[in-house]
Amino acid sequence: MVISFVSTGRGAGKTLLAVNAAGWFSRTRRTLLLDAGEGARSLAWARGRECLPFGVARFEGAEDRFNQSGPSPTVDMTFIDGPSLDLVRKIAVLRSSDVAVFVLDTAEEDIDEAVELLRSAAREASPTGYARVAFLASRTITGSRTGARLRRLALRHGFPMLMSELHIRPVYASAHAIDQTIFEHAPQSDAATELECVLVEIESMMLPRFRSLGTFAS
Repeated sequence: MVISFVSTGRGAGKTLLAVNAAGWFSRTRRTLLLDAGEGARSLAWARGRECLPFGVARFEGAEDRFNQSGPSPTVDMTFIDGPSLDLVRKIAVLRSSDVAVFVLDTAEEDIDEAVELLRSAAREASPTGYARVAFLASRTITGSRTGARLRRLALRHGFPMLMSELHIRPVYASAHAIDQTIFEHAPQSDAATELECVLVEIESMMLPRFRSLGTFAS
């Protein structure tokens, strides 16, 4: 199972989600984290640790997603920290994914841009299958006009909007600064509880009820 975190810009929280998802799922599954970001932030995070509960490698592309020199590709779950701006690389990530989570922040055009990206990915997708897609919104837009518009657009295009939402909390930055997941750094915190709810909901995306990107190719 390959789960990717994608956005239409920088600073939406892809690396935070990818690193913490890999850490959380590694408690019960063999897990690999692939870094497809322009700044290789997940790899930089991993280099600061003496040991890791999961493998970390550079994402090489849709045709060779397990091309790596370190961890074994024999894993139960793979998480991809997606690129921020590189459209070709985003499409490669989507083509490699079983589940894709679009992380949205405050820009009103986020879903419109994401939908265009999905169209491109669907047209070029590999014949082996298509990602199931949903949207995750930052709590910074909860209750705002932008937040309401994002939900309407997701509904209009037939994609789920995850019920879980994320606050921007200082404890995330402090955990990342010392190369830990939030579950290692502050396991009893509101941030850990909130993020665990997100990850449980993302896990539910493996079920067939989520819309396939394959239905969006036309």
